[in-house]
Amino acid sequence: MGVQQARFAILVGDHDRAVDLAERVVRDAAERGARRHGAMAAAAAAAAQARAQAGAAIDHDAVDGALMELEGCASLEAWRVTAEVAAAANVDRWWRDAERRAGALIANAGEHGETLRRFVGATFTTLGR
Repeated sequence: MGVQQARFAILVGDHDRAVDLAERVVRDAAERGARRHGAMAAAAAAAAQARAQAGAAIDHDAVDGALMELEGCASLEAWRVTAEVAAAANVDRWWRDAERRAGALIANAGEHGETLRRFVGATFTTLGR
């Protein structure tokens, strides 16, 4: 629930709360050994920090690690989170990673591939890609 609360805080512009919520989830997930939620929260925290500190340096290595971990344990969500972080931080490399991750899902979506492709495209457009 904390990750979704952090995502909502990002959407409404409450960046300090988003960072606080996401960092709490990261700590809780690390204590419990829950890889998936920890990686999502780390990515959400990075996005929140990038938005809140517009233009300030962020730890690209930490974000890369969180996104790679997310891809390994929650690939259905990794493309979207990567795109959100890319949009917040304005990093082309992360956009390419989001496109690659989405492309892999679309390629394996069978008869739903075209629908997923349209959804991904709409999501990217909404995020500014």
